[in-house]
Amino acid sequence: MNRALLALCALALAVPAAAQDASGRWDVVVTTTQGQNQAVLVLKKDGEALTGTAVRPQGEPITVTGTQKGAEVVLSMTVPTEEGPLPVTMRGKQDGESMKGTITLGPEGQGDWTATRTAAPAAAPAGTSAVDLSGTWALQVVIESNTRTPTAVLKQDADKLTGTYKSQIGEAPVTGRIQGNEFSFQLTLTFDGTPVTIVYTGTVEENAMKGSVSAGDLASGTFTGKRQEAGR
Repeated sequence: MNRALLALCALALAVPAAAQDASGRWDVVVTTTQGQNQAVLVLKKDGEALTGTAVRPQGEPITVTGTQKGAEVVLSMTVPTEEGPLPVTMRGKQDGESMKGTITLGPEGQGDWTATRTAAPAAAPAGTSAVDLSGTWALQVVIESNTRTPTAVLKQDADKLTGTYKSQIGEAPVTGRIQGNEFSFQLTLTFDGTPVTIVYTGTVEENAMKGSVSAGDLASGTFTGKRQEAGR
């Protein structure tokens, strides 16, 4: 059997590798010589292009762009710091519900990263979200067995979220983003004279939401929410 025929037989018997799609919500752990840091990635794939946001425990969402060719993933973002903008590049491979690779943090050096997908995206028409978060949400937040009941009044414009957060501690403006039924928003409250950024990340289905909440290194927990009827 000649080489050409052998090649054709091999192609006929080959089983194509499963397509990889990094769309969804990912919990990311970055390890460098300075320790570990956590973030949440919300990604959407369109062809080979990746777009989305990265949310750190403290700070506003950061725009992420990149590519995915097969299992190979490359993500780029610019992180604001006290010393100025820091270019960050993440390279790695997806294996189903996990990803891992290396990260370059501008002149600050390199490290490693791992990610676990916590939710897949809901189908939605191009350029739209699966739901509209606009409205008043009664939240129930559980942190270390303590329950709080703040209220978030949200307004959605395309994939952007704005609004007001009201709690026993005070009120604060809200900013965030939504992709499909995946969302994140954050606000800053002052505790004993110290500003603390609180980040909510979760999913929404019609008039109910749920997810996780973090206050930097101070505390973390879970939350649920229900949309209130107009006039209530």
